[in-house]
Amino acid sequence: MKHFVRRPLSHIDLLLLAVICSGSTTPLAVNYAPSSALTADGQINLGAFHYQPATAGRLRPNQIENTAWQKVILGMDIAVLFREAVIKEFRFAGLHETTAAATLSADIITFRV
Repeated sequence: MKHFVRRPLSHIDLLLLAVICSGSTTPLAVNYAPSSALTADGQINLGAFHYQPATAGRLRPNQIENTAWQKVILGMDIAVLFREAVIKEFRFAGLHETTAAATLSADIITFRV
């Protein structure tokens, strides 16, 4: 059985606790890297992507639906994030965006943490 030694909170500890509990909504940077193991060859047309909670006015376009007590705000809109992620995955797999007959569009209904 391990014994933990309690020590008084330092000024740094109190500062970190205050920052964590402050409810700061500083936008989080998003860095997505494609990782598809599939390959393809062809063309696809990407249409509009819509984030339904923002369209309905429930959340901001860059806000993730959160089940915790603090808001999660991204540095870019959710619809843009998903569209760019799909483009990156398609390029990584070998597909190219063009004005092909087939169009992929999306309605993002839920995106939660």
